[in-house]
Amino acid sequence: MIDRYRSWLNWMSGISLLSAVIFLIVVGYWMLYPYKVITFNDSVFPMSTKVAKAGQIVSYKVDYCKTTDLSSSVTREFVNALIYVTPTTINHRPKGCHVFTMGVVVHKELPPGEYYLHMTYRYKVNPIKEIIVEHNTEKFTVTK
Repeated sequence: MIDRYRSWLNWMSGISLLSAVIFLIVVGYWMLYPYKVITFNDSVFPMSTKVAKAGQIVSYKVDYCKTTDLSSSVTREFVNALIYVTPTTINHRPKGCHVFTMGVVVHKELPPGEYYLHMTYRYKVNPIKEIIVEHNTEKFTVTK
């Protein structure tokens, strides 16, 4: 009876150790794999709108190559001496290389001055890892 119990414990210990090793391998892969989700082809996004009044739309050109169908959450910030954060949006851009024009409304309370947009793209690539890609636009002027 004791031999059978000991054999069962050895078998369960082996399964537990094997499960732990497999778990560590999966988590290690998730953490260390060099995910490359998106590449922007311009060092900064060129502005289509160089001067805009508060309340109008500024537009910029995005030239990118995306290697996955994952969606991203995007946060845009108007930056000069202050930082004005716009609400986060969900981005469903298709896989592949594309060029498009994006527009953002300049908040009516934004003071006049020279700004650039700072974008933060967040991709959830697996259950424990998030890839963050940041990119800026050229400078543009906001007037009243």
